[in-house]
Order: sequence, then C-alpha cells, then structure tokens
Amino acid sequence: MSAEEWSAALRLLRGASFWDLPAKEDYQSGTDGSSEILEASINGRYQVIDRWAPWHDSSKRHLEGFVSAGQFLLKIANVDLSRPP
Repeated sequence: MSAEEWSAALRLLRGASFWDLPAKEDYQSGTDGSSEILEASINGRYQVIDRWAPWHDSSKRHLEGFVSAGQFLLKIANVDLSRPP
C-alpha cells in the first residue's frame, strides 16, 4: 500500500466513523448474503466491525462510509468481486 493509498484509507475510515461503530449491529440479517468484516489497528487501538450485507439498506443503517472504505480496500488489493472465486 502506498503512502497515498494509506492516507486515503484513513480518511475513508474516519469518514465512516469506523472507530465509533459498535463491533456488531442490532439489525435483522437475512438468510442469504454475506458479512463484511473490517479490522484495523493503529497506534495501539484495535477495532473490528462485522456487518451482514452492509450495502443492503446502507443509508438507513448509516453504512455508506463503511461500504466505501471496504470497496476502496478491495480495489487496491486487486480483488475482483465480479467473478466468483
């Protein structure tokens, strides 16, 4: 990860209120879909966020920033989600 990518990732995490989100949310998850887990450790501070299908009702759940941060990190890791593994 370049220094520019690192700065962008930090901005996205801050914009998502990542450090203030609870690890789990009180949201009725479905029987299909996937969970996204995002972990970070910076300056001795650790946080993990686990969300079922965060793109589902992302506005209502206030997860737009979480989704954007996850998409950015997957992009710079060259993960192609358009094809099944």
